[in-house]
Amino acid sequence: MDNEENSITIIQDMSDNETDVAAWNCIIDAVAYTSRKAFEKEGVKYYPEPIALVDDTLVDHFMDCFERCVEESDSYIQRIVFLLEDCKNGNITSDIQAEVLKKLQI
Repeated sequence: MDNEENSITIIQDMSDNETDVAAWNCIIDAVAYTSRKAFEKEGVKYYPEPIALVDDTLVDHFMDCFERCVEESDSYIQRIVFLLEDCKNGNITSDIQAEVLKKLQI
């Protein structure tokens, strides 16, 4: 995710556009949070340093950045919340990827 030669954070740092920076923050937050959850699911005791710093407050940061770079973000957020609730309650039994794209109308 972040090293001295090639990194998504380097690309983000090169942007002067605030919307681009917010979009890169969303990407970085999503990758970091997903990585952390994957490590947790695998039962890893020690995380790589950048992932060790990730906690649930990153979700709030993601949401703030998402709202800054996506028009009608509230609508997307609400659909995602409903989708997550459906997944948690076992209401989605079909192909999860197809269901996500359908519910988000992508």
